[in-house]
Amino acid sequence: MADLTPIVFYNHGRRLRCLMADNQPWFVARDYARLIGVDDAREMLQALEPFEKRQVLLRYTDSFHEEVDTISDAGACNALFRFGLLEHDAIGPI
Repeated sequence: MADLTPIVFYNHGRRLRCLMADNQPWFVARDYARLIGVDDAREMLQALEPFEKRQVLLRYTDSFHEEVDTISDAGACNALFRFGLLEHDAIGPI
């Protein structure tokens, strides 16, 4: 399990923690689920393929770490079209 430092973005007061792993963007599943209107990230994670998700250890300080589920950029697109709100329809199909 990787030990990574997140980059934090805010959209309409909602946090989205992101990170780069293996030169690929990954998003904290719980944060992303909230952004697209999904109450429980576990349902979203179960619907994704194994290569679209992974667990990582986020490092905030030397003494504070958090283990989280993350999703890849492809997983984020799949989750958006599968679980997203109607307002996201304007984005279009993959």
